[in-house]
Amino acid sequence: MLLQNLYDLSAPKRATNLTVNGDLLVKVRELNLNLSRVFENALVGCLVIDVEEKWKVKNKGSIKKYNELVTDGQLREENDEELPAENDVQSCGKNEGAE
Repeated sequence: MLLQNLYDLSAPKRATNLTVNGDLLVKVRELNLNLSRVFENALVGCLVIDVEEKWKVKNKGSIKKYNELVTDGQLREENDEELPAENDVQSCGKNEGAE
């Protein structure tokens, strides 16, 4: 999946305030990590997961039909991997009820 299709890579940076567990922050700073880069990478990961899961839900029927047609001429219903229901998308830290 191409990141430029998910968000504008050239958009300007914006300052934001976050609340983080104090001990976690101390330990991460000891690693000399760029916290902005870590945060951005985590957000991109969440965005990718959300897009992929929504695609799977949207295409669940087509995926099932395809699998039935191409598996050595046999139906695979008992072996099909269960795709997540629409409300089972990984939260990635979403607030309850937030979009």
